[in-house]
Order: sequence, then C-alpha cells, then structure tokens
Amino acid sequence: MATYAAAKAALEPEIHEYLSDDEGEPFAFPEFREDWSNTIVVDNLPKIPIAKYDKLLGVLKRIFAQTGSLERLVMPSEAEKTLGVAFVEFASAEEAAKAIRLTDGYALDKSHVFKVCPYDQIAKLHALAETYAPPEKVPYSPSVNPCSWLGDALHRDQFAIRYNNET
Repeated sequence: MATYAAAKAALEPEIHEYLSDDEGEPFAFPEFREDWSNTIVVDNLPKIPIAKYDKLLGVLKRIFAQTGSLERLVMPSEAEKTLGVAFVEFASAEEAAKAIRLTDGYALDKSHVFKVCPYDQIAKLHALAETYAPPEKVPYSPSVNPCSWLGDALHRDQFAIRYNNET
C-alpha cells in the first residue's frame, strides 16, 4: 500500500486524475502447463509485411478450423514482417494430431508448402546445446571370434555326407 502511494506521489500532478485510489484487482499469473500436445507449429509460411497480416491470419484460421476447434493462432513478427511460422493451439491433443496429419504438406501456393509438426518436437530441438560436443570414444575391446569352433585341432568340425554311392 505504501509503495503504491509513494509511486503515485512521484508522478506529475496532471496524471493523478487518471489514477484510482485503490490498487486494483490483485494480479495472478496464469496457470503454467507442461503439456503442449495440443499445440502445433506451422513452418514455411510466406514472410509478409504487417499490412497483409490479417489476410493471412484469416486464411490460416479457415484452413485449420476445418481440422478442429481453434483456441489460438499466433504468427510472430519482427521488423514489420512475419517470420514465416505460426503456432496453432487446439482444444485437444487429438485435434492437433488430426491437423498435423491433414495439413502437413498442404500447398498454400507454388512456393509455400506447409511443414507442420508438434510443438513438443520443436521444444526438443530448442533444448539442444548450442555447440556440438562429440560423444565419448569407447576403447576398443576385441570380440570373441564366432568362427572359433572351426579351428578344432581334432577336426571334429569336418564331416562327409553320403547318399547311396555318392559322397
């Protein structure tokens, strides 16, 4: 309470009329979940300017709404262009698996064919180390010769087959 009042007092007087006297509703972080099985990643989308963002978003929503109920569709952008990737969240993991099965390889146009995979697979790739560390070399140990029985000194490995008068 004291920190809110101190922060309010530090502001310019013109801003005071826009602030309320109470601190507002208490903030609670959204529930974190470890399960990303209902989220897919769509790669190889066109990298478009932000002006065309809504049109592409509408096209993607129409395509993925046919495979299941969409919870959220996000296309990240950077420097006024999209990055060519979208994250699609479905209501269930079954719908996400169905969307992967139906839209992987979908041709949006000649040069943009969807590459769709589960988010879990991308998360595994992100968890890899930045630098390559070769695996530890196992010292050589000779194995047992599988043909060692052929070297029998008493020649017990040699035999003859006779059939009628032929050997």
